[in-house]
Amino acid sequence: MNLLNLAKITSVSVLVLFFCTTDAHAVIINEFMPDPDSYMDRSEWIELTNDEVTELENVTLDTGEGRMKLNGSIPSGGFMVITKNISAFSETWSIENINIIENKSMSLRNDKDNITLYKGSDIIHQIEYSNPKNSTSYGLCGGIMVQQNISTPGLPNTCASQAENETNETAGSCDVSISLFSEDVFIPGKKQNYNFLINDSNCSKKEMKIEYWIEDLFGNMIKAKYNTTQNVSCSKNVPRDWTPDEIKSSEAYYIKALISDAACNDSNLSDNYDEKLIAVKGTEPSKESGIKINEIGLGSDGKAKFGDVIEIKINAYKGDTSKSAVDVWLENAEGKKAGEANFNLYSKYTNYSFSIPLQINPNCGSSLPNGSYLLKIEGMDSDDEEAIIINGTSSSSCKVKTVEISNQCSCPSCPSALSCKMENNTEKTEVFEIIAVTTPIFIGKEIETKLRINATKQINYTIFSYIYNGNKLLSFGFDGKKWLKTWDANKKEIGINETTAVSLINRVANDTEPGNYKLRVKIRYDGKEHDVTRDISIKEQEEDAGQIIVPENTEDGSRTNTSFNGTEKNRTGESKNATKTEIKTPTGRIVSEKSDNWFSSAMKGIIDFFKNLFKL
Repeated sequence: MNLLNLAKITSVSVLVLFFCTTDAHAVIINEFMPDPDSYMDRSEWIELTNDEVTELENVTLDTGEGRMKLNGSIPSGGFMVITKNISAFSETWSIENINIIENKSMSLRNDKDNITLYKGSDIIHQIEYSNPKNSTSYGLCGGIMVQQNISTPGLPNTCASQAENETNETAGSCDVSISLFSEDVFIPGKKQNYNFLINDSNCSKKEMKIEYWIEDLFGNMIKAKYNTTQNVSCSKNVPRDWTPDEIKSSEAYYIKALISDAACNDSNLSDNYDEKLIAVKGTEPSKESGIKINEIGLGSDGKAKFGDVIEIKINAYKGDTSKSAVDVWLENAEGKKAGEANFNLYSKYTNYSFSIPLQINPNCGSSLPNGSYLLKIEGMDSDDEEAIIINGTSSSSCKVKTVEISNQCSCPSCPSALSCKMENNTEKTEVFEIIAVTTPIFIGKEIETKLRINATKQINYTIFSYIYNGNKLLSFGFDGKKWLKTWDANKKEIGINETTAVSLINRVANDTEPGNYKLRVKIRYDGKEHDVTRDISIKEQEEDAGQIIVPENTEDGSRTNTSFNGTEKNRTGESKNATKTEIKTPTGRIVSEKSDNWFSSAMKGIIDFFKNLFKL
């Protein structure tokens, strides 16, 4: 056995005893860190290497607690790391494809100790050290064990000379860097650690200022910026933690860190910032759909009248179902309906919360009895119902005109025996009524007015609607092809001989002030004109608020409809991008319907997507 090297390093005494067997390719101790940062004190480590593939048969390592048998092999030019705690080590160092061995009994003392490699009973490499620097590693450079500027477990040593370090310190220059490490996936409601590792090339002790924060993918601050001052010499691991809020859908976020003040003349600023893309795992979405009546807007006495419009607040969740239609209606014990409406919910794995108006039939002919009625809602294989009391008849909703028709004859010079007979007959016009108006009504948005025409014989009708204030027109009308700001722009001409429901579409002009106005529907038939006027309230457009139907102009003048989920279709059925709707839906949802391990697939997909996106 031969003594090869004896070196004394400034500010730390390291005695290197390097013994070799006759095997020129024996495994050696390449780098070690005896005194990590206090937080990671359990992660002290030793790195072994060799210049060709070496089987570790009969090779043992001793740090003073007894020999530890090593297994496996080290590839040519490769490395093996032995650490006291793999978990603590991995929280600090992000290395891949390296054999890491845990030795819980290993202990490298912070004042002085020795590390010895044996093959059988022969010593092949031994290190003695004293007074090591905190959070500093020592590695072989040119056959001499020297203090490392940057610790590199699982990688070749940096081997900057001590003279270079002293020159840099004298000149006040440095090269500092920061790197972030964490798990790729965080769990909501659970405190999880992340770390940023600070490296300083000239290993002079200094106070650096670090700024760190968390953002979503749109730059919104999720965890506010925080500043910390760290005493750094060579390298330092700074642990931090974050507890994500509970979320229903998985989201992606960035952890970011910046050296805001290096406390030296930094020669390279490009590595003073780092970021880590992570995903926060949401709960697995339920496949079962559900729908519930949350509240019914009734009078102070808890009752409604025939002809009233009641507001129904609904909560719904659409799971894994292709069904989208939802029906709402009122019926009594005999199954007689007193009003109905319907709508569609299209997006799977989506929560909905919204209100719809329901027109109770006016009961003009008194065919419906007063008393208890069930408000029922049904759709997506789910249902709910609530009982309400309906009494009385709203006469204002029944529009009946009485027209006196006189049959007159003229009797010039009639004989006294003859008399001119005058007959008066009374004829009632057909009843027509407003059965529903979309509410609430917003500036720049549309409203749909539904009418019921109770025709008993074949008659040609002309109908249209508009919003006005005095003699000022406040609405556009849609005739099925284009929008116009005229009084009868949405005019329809129909010939019917039975009870028929008709819809008219208007859009409130953008220059309309919020306030109370009039909605008027006009109908013409048999040379006569009649109308129904209703008071309405127009509001400012609110965030996340909209209409049950939100038509918009297309480039060719056609109209599009937006359903609850925000999916638009024009008259030919082609999809378009949606405008805002009344429904509030969460974003960033990650769902895998085909994979059994839906979350793992989703996480990998979103992380790969954003990594590739930000490389462009």
